[in-house]
Amino acid sequence: MEIISKSYLSLLIQKGYLVYNGDILLEIESSVARTIYMLVEKLRFNNLYLKLDTVFLIKRIPLKYNKNGLYKTIKTLEKAFQELLKRNLISNFKIIKESTWEKSEVEIFFDESSNEDKQSRFYEDRNDFRKILSLSGVSETEHKMIEEIEVIDINKSSTKNIKVTLEMIDQILELMPIKAKSLKTLPKAIKESIEKYGYSKVEAVANYMKKNKVEKIRAYFIKALENNWVEDEEKSLGLDKTQLKVEIVENTTASIPKYNESLYTKFEKLPIEIQNGIETYAYREYIQKCGIETKIQKLAFTASRKKHICEFLEKHSEILKDNVEDLEEKNKIQPEIKEGIIENTEEIKTIITESIELADMAFSYSEEEKKRLILNILKEVIPLRNTKVLTLEKLNKIIDSYITI
Repeated sequence: MEIISKSYLSLLIQKGYLVYNGDILLEIESSVARTIYMLVEKLRFNNLYLKLDTVFLIKRIPLKYNKNGLYKTIKTLEKAFQELLKRNLISNFKIIKESTWEKSEVEIFFDESSNEDKQSRFYEDRNDFRKILSLSGVSETEHKMIEEIEVIDINKSSTKNIKVTLEMIDQILELMPIKAKSLKTLPKAIKESIEKYGYSKVEAVANYMKKNKVEKIRAYFIKALENNWVEDEEKSLGLDKTQLKVEIVENTTASIPKYNESLYTKFEKLPIEIQNGIETYAYREYIQKCGIETKIQKLAFTASRKKHICEFLEKHSEILKDNVEDLEEKNKIQPEIKEGIIENTEEIKTIITESIELADMAFSYSEEEKKRLILNILKEVIPLRNTKVLTLEKLNKIIDSYITI
């Protein structure tokens, strides 16, 4: 005797099912709030925004519907939504009334974390379901339906059957950014993509997404497959994957550089604005060689930034020469600041205030006298500090001139 029919099992696997947290439902005090929560979770599926007619919601709960007393009923709805908001089951809601209450609507907003919770509940329940199957003596054929889904390739010219297993889906999820595991609809999207494009292509996109830290995971995954983004970007460089990896490895290992590394030392001594300018020109020259600019080029340049800057400076030696000479000339005009110069404001403040406090032990200054002393000292200190000629010796002399014991 079959405990669960094959058609029912297949429907569960392919379509999925909604799982609620029993503890959360029991904690919701209002039965109206509980019903609304279960209803909107079903209607929104995986969307973070839902907009419903209030009358539709009232009839689905159901609540008493009377045109004359509709305002009171909507107030009941509002109270229920307030409870859901308080329990962080929704992130916000807004009741919109542009004409009559009968035509009013309610907007409901959800956090991304709500989808993660939903996904987690689904996987936990699925694992429990598998245990039940094992303990219930389900036939080998039925059990296999849980572990493996057999579909026909959508390419009508091919008669080859593709078997997409849960293991294959999990392998793709492991390759993607860690956030991918929290997206409920992604396993289904991965399954359908493997059926349509083949495992190798899906694997390449997953690897690319993790390497480039893609944020909008599901949307990027689908679009990248549809439009061959990964393949096109790699081709645009005029390099295959192996060549790109070789270039990055060559410039990130500790091997002996094939460029004049001393140029980079001089480059680092230049003012930051000049460094930025040189790097920009080096990048433009690099892009000119490539013939096109995409994310691949940016990654390759970043990986070998030092090499490209040195090659650019070697080719345009006059840039470094002119800037170094200008820097040396400025250093001659503005000699190095002598040792002992005090510039730190906190240090100056501490020395002045502590000197006055010590003198206060003898003179018992009033607060007004202390302020006057500080003001007079600062009048002389500030100009010296701003011109970077204030030394500890000069500071003490100024203080002594106003504090005489």
